[in-house]
Amino acid sequence: MPELHEFDMALLFHKPKVKSLNVVAERNLYFSLFASKDYIARHGMPQNIKDMCKNHKICENLVYTSTWSKWQTIAKKTQYLTTINNGSSVLLNLIKESFGIGLMPIDVAAKESELIEIKNIIPHLKTKFYLVVKRTCTQNPKIKELIKIINTETLKQMT
Repeated sequence: MPELHEFDMALLFHKPKVKSLNVVAERNLYFSLFASKDYIARHGMPQNIKDMCKNHKICENLVYTSTWSKWQTIAKKTQYLTTINNGSSVLLNLIKESFGIGLMPIDVAAKESELIEIKNIIPHLKTKFYLVVKRTCTQNPKIKELIKIINTETLKQMT
């Protein structure tokens, strides 16, 4: 949970229990493994979890590792853990630059033409995310407009 003074609005993976926040949207987010076309061309497609852990580079996001115990187990078994970070955009750029395979939100990674989904290694992972706003900011016109945009876009992805 970020410090309350650091944001007016945030996307969180855990439902906040802070009374000064309003949850304005609750959605599911689906994740899968992705690698760049260049990475696959150089290193090949992993055949299974064991092959991936032994022979491939993995880019790890600490938030994702703490969210799913199955992914945490895979990360612990990985011989070549190339990066460890907690930023989604950093992770996306590392995967695009062929540093390794990473777990990414499907809707985000699928928009990147140079990325390939690595299927049949792990099932899609799912988590809820919560769009939260400080109660003091709920009437701010810019926040209201941003809530509307995020709700519209995330509802499109559910269909």
